Amino acid sequence: MRFFHQKGLLARRSYRASLPPTLMGLATFSLVLVLFGGVVYAAAVPALIVQNPVIQSVVESVTASRDESADAADSSSQSSGSKSFSSGPVASSNSGGVSFPGVSPLAASSDNPDISSDSSNEEESSSTEEPQDNSESGDGGSQNPVPPSDGGSDGGNSQPPVQPGPDADEDASFRDVLVGYYNNLAPHAQTVSNLYAQFNSNCLSTDSDLRMSCFSEVNTEFNALMALGIEVQNLAVPNGSAYAQKYEGINTLYSDLTSATAVLRRAWIINVSMENPSEHQADFMAPILENTGPDGKIIPLSDFEQRYPGARP
Repeated sequence: MRFFHQKGLLARRSYRASLPPTLMGLATFSLVLVLFGGVVYAAAVPALIVQNPVIQSVVESVTASRDESADAADSSSQSSGSKSFSSGPVASSNSGGVSFPGVSPLAASSDNPDISSDSSNEEESSSTEEPQDNSESGDGGSQNPVPPSDGGSDGGNSQPPVQPGPDADEDASFRDVLVGYYNNLAPHAQTVSNLYAQFNSNCLSTDSDLRMSCFSEVNTEFNALMALGIEVQNLAVPNGSAYAQKYEGINTLYSDLTSATAVLRRAWIINVSMENPSEHQADFMAPILENTGPDGKIIPLSDFEQRYPGARP
């Protein structure tokens, strides 16, 4: 009786200490989910490792090095094991991904003196490939040949080629143009000389209209000489022309006449601004005296007289 009493007491205590059915079901379900998740994760880990690019590169490098070691051992065993072999093993050893810079399979087999004589086609093909292989295994001299020196073809003459002279018709036309500009120099030189003489006669006149008219003539001649000088400067001189120096001389002559007229023009500008120029003779004569040489001649006109005879084309 006492035994049954104790057993009932234990049953009541275990019932009180046990979890409710709902909590027990949730615990069991959670445990199943954990176990299932662990199985799924264990199955997915290898695929994740394979997809990792870093791990893939490491695996590929290890695989390549292993293949190279195996191919090297295979080729060394074949070369030491037998002296008579066909092209089959050579082709298979090179098809495994191992490359030899500068040496092709045919060239490597043809260089072996112990190849059997019955493979005549292979020997012919290897003999035709040997020049190419030698060029590849060398330092690239045959692919990039050194050009011959200049002295081998022209006897060591390193001077630049002589430029051809100008066309005869073109140079003749250029001379005709220069002759036209040269012929215009004499009339303009005479005009400038007359304007200087006119200045000496009328610079002290009290007639302002007369002096203004003289200044207008000088200004017109100055503008005409400026325009002609620009035309001469813009002439296209043929390359290597025989009249290049004549052109330079004519250009200088027009510059001399323009400068001489500019001196006279400055003197008239000062002169016409005065009612009685005789009282200010030193002022309007200053530009002329500044351009007068020791011989008493205007310096640009003196230079013109010296250059003019030898400038004709």
